[in-house]
This record gives sequence, C-alpha cells and structure tokens, in this order.
Amino acid sequence: MNVEGYIAGILPRNDGLIKIWKMYEAGRVTEDVFRDVLDKSIEDIISIQVENGFTYIHDPQIDWHDYFRIFTELDGIKAGPLTRYFENNTFYRKPIFEEFPKYREGLIADKTHIRYIPRDVKPILSLPGPYTFLRLSVFENGVDPVKALSTLMYNALKEAFSIGYSKVILHEPSIAYEDDPDKDLLVSLYSELKDFQSNIRVHTYFGDVEKKSDILNELDVEGYSIDLQYTSVESVGCSDKLVIFGVIDAQNTLIEDIEYIYSQVSGYRERCKGDIAISNNTDLDFLPFTVAIDKINLLGNLLKRLKG
Repeated sequence: MNVEGYIAGILPRNDGLIKIWKMYEAGRVTEDVFRDVLDKSIEDIISIQVENGFTYIHDPQIDWHDYFRIFTELDGIKAGPLTRYFENNTFYRKPIFEEFPKYREGLIADKTHIRYIPRDVKPILSLPGPYTFLRLSVFENGVDPVKALSTLMYNALKEAFSIGYSKVILHEPSIAYEDDPDKDLLVSLYSELKDFQSNIRVHTYFGDVEKKSDILNELDVEGYSIDLQYTSVESVGCSDKLVIFGVIDAQNTLIEDIEYIYSQVSGYRERCKGDIAISNNTDLDFLPFTVAIDKINLLGNLLKRLKG
C-alpha cells in the first residue's frame, strides 16, 4: 500500500513579502526589488517541501490572487466584480465569458514557477476544476459553458504537463459545497479531460462528500480528496481511485493532533488496503504564514510515520 504526501493550493505570503508588495504597488520600490523578494519567498517554500520529503513539490503560487484571475487575461474572458468566495472572508474576481475564450499558449508557463523546483523531484500544480469554474462564472452572448470550460481547461492542462508538471490538482469545492451537485454536468466536463486522467486529481472541500462518492468515483480522474473537517474517515468507502485525505485544516490556526490523524488514516488503510495520499483540506493562504509552515512540517512528519 503506497502512501503519498503533498501540499495543495495557493500558499500564504510571509510578512516580508506582504510589506514589499504593498511598497511596490505604491511605487516605493522598483520591480527588481519586488521580484527579488518574491523569488526568495518562492524558493524558501519549495525548500521546506523538499526538506519534508513530500512525494510531489507544489508550485507555491503565492502571486496568485485566486484560481480564476489568470484566465481573465485571455481574449473572451474579463474580470468581473469582486465576489465572496463561498462562505469565507475572501474574494475573487468573477470571470465573465463574453465570447468563446481564445487560449494563449504560454499562459501557464508565464504564471507558474516550475523553473525554481529542483529537477530531481516531481512538481505539482493547482488549477481550478472545470465544474467550480463554471459555477462561479458568468456566460454571456450565447457562450456554451461546457464547451468553453472543457476546451479552456484541456488547453491549460496540456500546457502544464508539457512544461514539466507531473500532476495537476483541480480544485472543486463546489462538489462538496452543493447539496446536490449536477452529476451529468460533472461527468460531461471531466470526460473531455480524459486524456489526462492518470495525472489529474480532484480536490474537494467546504462540505461533506459522504453521499457524493458515486459521483467522484465516476469522474475520469486519478483520485479525489476528502475534507476531514466535514467528512469522517469512517464514512469513506473503499475506492479503486486514489483517496486523498485532507488532514490539515487550513482554516483553523489550531495545530492538529498527529497521533489522532495517524490513527484515523491507518484505520482506513487497514480496512481498504489501497493507496492513499495526505494533504491539506484547502488553500493554506487562509492561514498566517508561520502557522502554515508549522502545519506543512506536521504533514511531513505524518507522512514519515505512515511510511514507517
């Protein structure tokens, strides 16, 4: 039984980066000074992951404001109003599809940092899942949402893998958040991405997925995550897909009890005898930087325990 461990999603900015970012936006420091601090912050977060021995090293994505903003730079999509991101005190720019989007090759390469990740490790990246992307967007002028999103995400995934990412995490909080997610829509969207099935993983959070396992197991993906703040380990059924446990709570500064988590995850392994992964439940940028680092280190220690 194989055990993987990695962090997922957008990482928080340290105090120094936050300060220099504000100074840069105010015109008080040059772009070169800003870039030096940003680059050092990216390198530091990568080093922490490598030191923890994670299976995959996540692109920090600390210069991403949300999952959708980069796509609003494409022709056909504009950044709409600031909108609350689910039931959180965070906001995103609602994407507005004014016409069928024209994908620009180089978008992912320009907005990511694979060049900082050592070549002897496996890099991983987070992108918006097509279902959540669709649910949180507006489509105008007769744009077909399914065709637009499936084509857009196909091209983004194709580029991500072409530049060297080993896996891509597709963030799908809408699946967990909605009481009755549209199974037909989900299956349709992911069937268009089946060329990448063995290397894409769905990340769910902000809700219980106990009664949605049939949907998750039908998607053309390698595996899916479960937010243990909402779904108990005991209620998780065995699956032919990789099950990823969101054991680190990114919305609570309280440090987890590693012994309790170890016991819970070990119980699932004994019951189901399948491969698993451990990660954080949602983006760590909900947390102060120092707390996030403590939790990353805890995840690394848990991975070592589970591997024996």
